[in-house]
Formats: sequence, C-alpha cells, structure tokens
Amino acid sequence: MRIIILRFFLTILVCLDVISLPSACQANSPVYIYFYLEEDFTSPYPDSPDAYLILEKLEGDLITADEVPNPTKEGYVFLGWKSYAEVPDPVEFDIVVHRNYYQGQRNLMIFYALWEEVIM
Repeated sequence: MRIIILRFFLTILVCLDVISLPSACQANSPVYIYFYLEEDFTSPYPDSPDAYLILEKLEGDLITADEVPNPTKEGYVFLGWKSYAEVPDPVEFDIVVHRNYYQGQRNLMIFYALWEEVIM
C-alpha cells in the first residue's frame, strides 16, 4: 500500500513539474521552434497566428538555414534571427534543437527577426 501511495505522489509531482524524470525515462517529445517578425509577439503556442514560421523537431535535430527563409519588410534590411535569450548577435545556423521553458510552457525555442532601418 505504501508503494502505491508513493508512486501516486511522485506521479502528481512529475505532472505538476515539481520534479522531473531523468531524460532517459522521457519520450523524445517534439520541440516547437517559433520565428517571429517582431519582438512584441504573443505567447507562443502550436499554430500561433502571429508566428512567421513554426517548425516541429526532436531534441538533438538541426535547424538549417535552408529551412528558415529570410523575411522581408519594407524600409528595412533583414540582419538575421535572434534567439529570445539576451544575446545581442544573430544566431548562426546550423542550430541544435534543445528543450527550453518559456512562460510555463516546455519544449519551445523562440527566435525573432533582427531588422535595420534603411535610411535614404
């Protein structure tokens, strides 16, 4: 009986993200990669209408430059994709997919376009 209660309690803790299982015990669930044209996007979720592009990959896969077309914006030059982390430079492809947490959601990677205004 004690084992059943302990197993139930541990299951609840895992479901609530209080503790996590070792990665070897978890299925390789998909990671959603969101690309936004502006930094002021809404919270990401599958099939987000605000995303420029959404990719679904597995952890350890590569995101290549061929998979992510360069966007255009009138009056601006596209400089590259920036990760949501506080890194000032554009990312360089190929990028290894890894799991991130964002606003309580798991398995997300977020990038947004870097633009420079064209002054004429």
